[in-house]
Amino acid sequence: MNMMRRRQDLTILSQKRLPDVPRRHLNPAARLARRHHGVNGARGAWTWTWTALLLAILLLCTAQPSTAQGPGGDPPAAAQEPTGEPAAPRRALRIGVLTALSGRDAWWGEAQLRALRLGFDDLVRERSAPTSALAPERLELVVRDSRSNPDAAALAAYALIHEEKVQAIIGPLLSDTAPTVFWEAVYGRTPIITASATAEELLEMYRPWAFRNTSLPNRAWRRLLPWWLRQHGVQRPVLWVENDARTPFLRGLALRRQFSALTGRRLADVRSLHAADFLEQDRLGAAAPELGAQRADGMIVIAFPHHAAMAVRALRRGGLRLPIFGDPSFSNPLFTEIGGESVDGVIFATDYWPERPFAPWQDFRRRFAEPPLGSSSQRLAPPAAAVAAYDTLRILHDAARRGRIFAQPTLAAQRAALRDALEQTTDFPGLMGRTSFGADGEARKEVFLLTVRQGVIVPLEAGEDVREDVNR
Repeated sequence: MNMMRRRQDLTILSQKRLPDVPRRHLNPAARLARRHHGVNGARGAWTWTWTALLLAILLLCTAQPSTAQGPGGDPPAAAQEPTGEPAAPRRALRIGVLTALSGRDAWWGEAQLRALRLGFDDLVRERSAPTSALAPERLELVVRDSRSNPDAAALAAYALIHEEKVQAIIGPLLSDTAPTVFWEAVYGRTPIITASATAEELLEMYRPWAFRNTSLPNRAWRRLLPWWLRQHGVQRPVLWVENDARTPFLRGLALRRQFSALTGRRLADVRSLHAADFLEQDRLGAAAPELGAQRADGMIVIAFPHHAAMAVRALRRGGLRLPIFGDPSFSNPLFTEIGGESVDGVIFATDYWPERPFAPWQDFRRRFAEPPLGSSSQRLAPPAAAVAAYDTLRILHDAARRGRIFAQPTLAAQRAALRDALEQTTDFPGLMGRTSFGADGEARKEVFLLTVRQGVIVPLEAGEDVREDVNR
């Protein structure tokens, strides 16, 4: 794509901005376009005047004369009787994929892309014959790299919407790139679904075009955490939070703010987990006597599964035998592989259960681990972000069929129809369980109550009333 075309596209984009969005909210790409191209000033008007004049001259010079006539002034017979019917345009569902394929989060992005390729293959195989006259005949995935950077992610989203003309976008990968990308989706009036960003209140400013197909931890906390406190008689738990990583840090911050309102109790202490703690685990083991002096009678650990496993193992070796309530990410087999018998009895709630006895899920897990392989953790189980991306692709395909988007005459109308169909998604059967979308764009997903027993993640024997309450 040459620079002239890029500048022209940016100018068109600026002219099509929604009038009710204040200029101060425009992302850097939009402000750059307005400043350089003078869309609202005389320079922009002169640019378009000269462009229109040059195009008119070009058309006059290249137009072919249409003077050939048949008898009586009619067009020749060859023009009246085409030799064959023109091929009907194929109903292509173009879905943009925006994930991190380079930068600090590239491992997660590659896992998502691998899962999406499996989903693409499955849909192509299942759609060998369209089920209806308005079902997609062709599926196209257009992949762009966010580079683990908000500005690069915004430019990639712009390219997907305005250059690739996708009907919807899957992405972005993480919460820190979501705001700039979601703004682009709002301006471009294109539905977008993230399968992994979990920041609180992420969608509020970007509805009705933004959706999220991943459960929020606080949904399970609201019901399971009070039950865990009652079940174990915990009155003063200590909260451990991994502070060196953004995702667990934000989760821990949210839980710290909500804990008293959710449970009616107070935390005995809030402690940080750092990289040095995982390298020198004796430092964590030394914390056991301190917690005893604070009369802590339970622990809540919010950290990535491999780091949490090392922390729990060190605390157990230091003599700490308190009951533990864990982060949703503990469903990853890394937690039990690293933690060993030290993590037995840990309780957590999640929408992702890798050992779930569900045949389609186990088949997907086997295919995901086939060569070419990524890291060893991919051989153990796909990350939740990858499985959610797979389900998201299938949800979009189902919404395109239900919404009859190819009955719409324009791309804008197709995008709007797809957005409306997504909002009406109810109990879609995916690998992670059944999924529905609420009016707020948040997914309502099945939540599993799990614990570790003899090194294996198994369902928690909590009673049907507790399971129904968490999934309410």
